[in-house]
Amino acid sequence: MLYNQLSTDYSPMKQILFILIYLSITLCGYTQSISGYVYDSDNQPIPFVNIYFKNTQNGTTTNTEGQYYYQFNNASSAVLTFDVVISSIGYKTKELQIIIDKNEDLVRNFWLETDNIQLDELVVKAKRRDPAYGIINNAIQRRKKWKKQYTSSSCDVYIKAKEIISEKEKRRRKRLEEEQKIQAQNETSFDVEKLNEEKQQEKIQKIANEMNMAEIMLTKHFEAPNNIKEIRTAYKKMGNTYALFSLTTTHSDFNFYQNLLHNEKLSDLPLISPLHATAVITYKFKLEETTFEDNIMLYKIKVTPRKKGNATWNGYIWIKDKSFHIHKLDLTLQNGGLILYNEFRIEQAYQFLEDSIQVLKSQKFTYYSKTKRNNFNGETTLNYNNYIINPTFEKRFFKNEVAVTTQEAYERDSSYWDKIRPEPLTIKEQRYQFIKDSIYAVTHSKHYLDSIDSVYNKITFMDILWDGINITNRQKKQRIGFSSLISMIDIFEITSLRYGPGMDYFKKWKNEKFLFGYGNANIGLRNGDFKGMLWLNYRYDPMHLGHLYFYAGNQFEMLVENDALTNLFVRDNWIELNETYVGWSREIINGVYFYSRLAFEERKPIDGYKFGSITEDWFGGNQVSTFQMYQSLSMQNRIAYTPFQKYMTEPYRKVILGSRWPTFALYYEKGFDNLLGSDINFDYVEGSISQKFKLGTMGTSSYVAKYGKFTNTQDLRYADYIIFPRGDKYFFASLMQSMQIQDTTLTVTDAFFQMHYTHHFNGAIVNFIPLVKKLGLHLAAGGSALMIPESNYSYVEAFAGIERTFKAQRARYRIGVFAVAAESNYTDIKPRIKFAINRYRLQDNSWGY
Repeated sequence: MLYNQLSTDYSPMKQILFILIYLSITLCGYTQSISGYVYDSDNQPIPFVNIYFKNTQNGTTTNTEGQYYYQFNNASSAVLTFDVVISSIGYKTKELQIIIDKNEDLVRNFWLETDNIQLDELVVKAKRRDPAYGIINNAIQRRKKWKKQYTSSSCDVYIKAKEIISEKEKRRRKRLEEEQKIQAQNETSFDVEKLNEEKQQEKIQKIANEMNMAEIMLTKHFEAPNNIKEIRTAYKKMGNTYALFSLTTTHSDFNFYQNLLHNEKLSDLPLISPLHATAVITYKFKLEETTFEDNIMLYKIKVTPRKKGNATWNGYIWIKDKSFHIHKLDLTLQNGGLILYNEFRIEQAYQFLEDSIQVLKSQKFTYYSKTKRNNFNGETTLNYNNYIINPTFEKRFFKNEVAVTTQEAYERDSSYWDKIRPEPLTIKEQRYQFIKDSIYAVTHSKHYLDSIDSVYNKITFMDILWDGINITNRQKKQRIGFSSLISMIDIFEITSLRYGPGMDYFKKWKNEKFLFGYGNANIGLRNGDFKGMLWLNYRYDPMHLGHLYFYAGNQFEMLVENDALTNLFVRDNWIELNETYVGWSREIINGVYFYSRLAFEERKPIDGYKFGSITEDWFGGNQVSTFQMYQSLSMQNRIAYTPFQKYMTEPYRKVILGSRWPTFALYYEKGFDNLLGSDINFDYVEGSISQKFKLGTMGTSSYVAKYGKFTNTQDLRYADYIIFPRGDKYFFASLMQSMQIQDTTLTVTDAFFQMHYTHHFNGAIVNFIPLVKKLGLHLAAGGSALMIPESNYSYVEAFAGIERTFKAQRARYRIGVFAVAAESNYTDIKPRIKFAINRYRLQDNSWGY
């Protein structure tokens, strides 16, 4: 049926596109494909290998993990025979024949031999200028030996991270403190003794504000290829440690024997090692110095990128003669490819165990962040000792838990830290810790907390007018808030301005459980109608993200959300809703989340209300929709699964770290008939898959695909339809949720398929254009598709644009300008320019989209 519909309205190319999308969802038909890995002679995957199918003008490349995939579409015969050419710089080209039968997904791995003649040509040419190239080439040839010396290990790691707050930032903070002091003096009488006491407090506060710091002691367990588990036995933090780098060894894993280094906290792009298999193409090397250590020559080699890029290092690497292993290194990354920092430097040293096994000895990371208003300089050191090589772990020791922090870790005293530190604290660090410990003891005493509450809880005129009133009890970790006179005004309601108070309550317990509630009551100034609501959220199980929800309220609600801004004023998009629901959510097992909600609603039209004339003049004929008031009882259930989800365990909570696998979700909604007076009767099912992943040095991709269908529509009302809003005229909607320039609102009462894809190049491609690179502009592109078979509607859009990342205080934003073009089988849609803003989330080290 779908094919018949498409054949009447579509060109052949469009028919093929949409048929393929539909078939991929319904799992109909067959395809022939080939996939696998490309390895070198040491069984190491080779990235960016070209795989070409002769006489077809088609091919593909391997990703950063050496993996490739290619699908043959529209095959002219059931059996395909191809001559495949596999080639990469630095390796001998291989050509062979493959045969693929009907419906077969062939898995085939390839191995390439190193082309020493080709590499030697590069090395010999460079060697005429400097002997460093020969040394680096020898180190590259011996990477396998030093990369895989053992299959498992355990060691103790001491981490000290600190952030020195710049004088510029200190002056800014001091100005704020002085302004507060002047205000306090104006409110109280002059007192010499009190003034001297305040000066002393200023000195103490200055020391307390001059840095942020953390110390961690842990045992790191490792098992090849990439299993890691940390047991944190001591943890101490002072100040705001949010932006400190590497409070875990997973962020400090810089193995320069690998071709590419991945560190999502540091850079969006994989970083190219100076010992990459084809490093002579990416870097220039210069022998700076030769010395002797243990009667063996040590080479100090300067590393310089051939082209300034976002994924290349600059600095020095020390190589030992004969064995050609890395002795130590000192390398720096510049601003372009860094997410939070303007510059990042790594100093890394190695040691030998039993004169044969090389392991990490120490790491030092130095970094700074600079904005117009704030400068922050950071330093993190890691010391590794007490190695055990090739220990035996229990079968399920690692699983997906990568770190455990015990309650005792937070309770270690100063005598413990003095005993385990590899080096004593500096005088400044000692003074800082003493002040912070003293302040902590004072500020967590009942007397101090009560005194702070008494000051904070004083109600001022500005609190009443603008800021709102907050009453806290720090001892009990609870707060009550009341809205200000200004915030009581709600200007975005459909009938008129509304005015009324709001109140919120928050209570947290030591075991990380909390209760949050919010409520309001208001009156419409034109109609004199009362509305109100109450919402409660109780986190009863922090370790498994267990929540209970309750809501009751009478409000005006929009039928179509995420629509164009003008839809705020379209009256037929609003109804009056009396609603009560209870909800529950929890992680069932690792990576499996379940959410359930039971809701009872009374839905009424708003034709009995009076409206103003302004929106009537704007829209013309802006009439409300009329319908018979009815009741609805429905249940929504959603289960989502993310395979191999990594996490950290704290004493009372679980910290999710993410997964390389996609998230699979299944949603089911049931509308009940004749139960508690409910008038509806429908069933709806939806499946989805979503993922965010890196494409080597080419950037980051995200996608989401959904297929939804009503399996029962005996009594389906408009409010329960699946509704796709039209795009806003100027502002970019979320790339993973909405169509950008769809020109009409669409409804679904049967089935639909929706797909979104976006790719941020993160500096790839434009880095080769000097002026554009200097401006800090990055490319982004993607597309969306929507199919609604019941109305024979199909829509495809594509967008491309430029983005620029900038910092504001400690936050990071992307501003973008995009050109969007779309095609629909119903109307001609004109291309449009749209604007977007996107914020980086420090909580999970990711962008919004």
